[in-house]
Amino acid sequence: MSFHDDSNPAALYLSLDQGGQSSRALVFDDDGRVVASASRTIRTFCPRAGEVEHDPVEVMESVRDSVREAMLALGDDADRVIGAALATQRSSVVWWRASDGHALTPVLSWQDRRTAPEIDRWSEHAERIRAISGLRLSPYYGATKLRWGWQHADEVRVAARSDDLRGGPLSTYVTEALCAERPFVVDPSNGGRTLLLDAQSLEWSPFLLEQFEIPEELLPRVVPTRAHFGTIEVEGAPSVPLRVVTGDQGAAVFANGELAADTALVNLGTGGFVLRLVEPSISVPSSLLRSVVYHDSTTTHVAIEGTVHGVGAGLHWLAESREVDAIESRLDAWCARVASPPVFVNAVAGLGSPEWRSDVASAFVASDGSRWIEPFGDVAAEVVAWMESVVFAVVRNLRAMPSSLPILERIELTGGVARLDPLCQRLADLTGCSVFRSHETEATARGAAWLLRGGRAWPGSFDTFRPQPSPTLSQRFERWEETLAQAVRGADG
Repeated sequence: MSFHDDSNPAALYLSLDQGGQSSRALVFDDDGRVVASASRTIRTFCPRAGEVEHDPVEVMESVRDSVREAMLALGDDADRVIGAALATQRSSVVWWRASDGHALTPVLSWQDRRTAPEIDRWSEHAERIRAISGLRLSPYYGATKLRWGWQHADEVRVAARSDDLRGGPLSTYVTEALCAERPFVVDPSNGGRTLLLDAQSLEWSPFLLEQFEIPEELLPRVVPTRAHFGTIEVEGAPSVPLRVVTGDQGAAVFANGELAADTALVNLGTGGFVLRLVEPSISVPSSLLRSVVYHDSTTTHVAIEGTVHGVGAGLHWLAESREVDAIESRLDAWCARVASPPVFVNAVAGLGSPEWRSDVASAFVASDGSRWIEPFGDVAAEVVAWMESVVFAVVRNLRAMPSSLPILERIELTGGVARLDPLCQRLADLTGCSVFRSHETEATARGAAWLLRGGRAWPGSFDTFRPQPSPTLSQRFERWEETLAQAVRGADG
């Protein structure tokens, strides 16, 4: 990272992580230790199949409350907080009124697939869309969600007729609502997930705006990752300048400092993300994504990225549909008991890369070829199969990355699902790489704080999982790939 070292032994750094399950505020010292923290959960609403929403008011209340609690917990040390960084879920979008910030639609989550039935209308331009944006044509990204609000929400149309409409990524809505100056801006990491941004120029693409029928004047101005976004004011605490805004995965890449060229970051939360930093000029396979994770006046960091759906979301689906709790604490025992689990076509929230399909059904497939989706009496086997489906999808994405990249030597694993030891060991066994699981669980917040602070790497500690031969696991992986290919062919008819 080329920006100057902002380290200051007396300084504190406020990092905000607005995610799909909660909003968190953490205060880090100059050595990367958390000295204060607070969090608030948010609800997820699924009104109809394929629709996933959050309440914008609840989101902003959760952000403000967590900031207030963390800052007040510092007492007199709150004066030492020299800046704030914000990271948000990237592909979630919302429309709101320009005059007062009142939200006119729900926050449409990155998991929302309500526009999937109409995505084929742009299929003839899919390659050009990918060439410009770095993304696949997909209902997960912001363009079709913004277009849906533009066409289906009455209040959006009313505000548009009154020249009182703004829209864009969730990060823009949060930044504007949080800062006294109400800035209407977006960083490249979040703007890039709209499917409307030119990944080379980092400006809105006239072609993409025309295709998705989104007027440019309704979208925020694109600014660098590090900028003066505005001032966060908290009652009873000093005001704090917001100096970094980025996406959750753009921040997580820097959780332990700048990611080495021979290292992959695997971040497993509600969804899963597999990232390697690459040269901006590298050719990215059409099955994977090109993501700008950091940009300022002198530096642009680009990642090649794979996406795994159905990680935490898949575990939540299993817990609810099978009516079982405390899964994580029971997984070690289940793995020891289940010698030959089924394979799981994990299409919870659809298939991510490299398939990119929203029309494949989830299914468990036993070694004899029998299939089921409803409970069959062995929850342990299903949970182990879910866990292995996550590992298999991660490995599939790693293998899809260009052979021109440096040989993969190390995997850094972060996120809530990374707490599962059997998952970590299986990932090491299949890849032949050592897996390093950080003891720091808040990868997004930690990475955002590091971007705010810049400079030398923070010290970190890890659990290490060394690869071991596992022929039966390799055989299940091969069977899983064959089963997945059959499911995709079946969806094609």
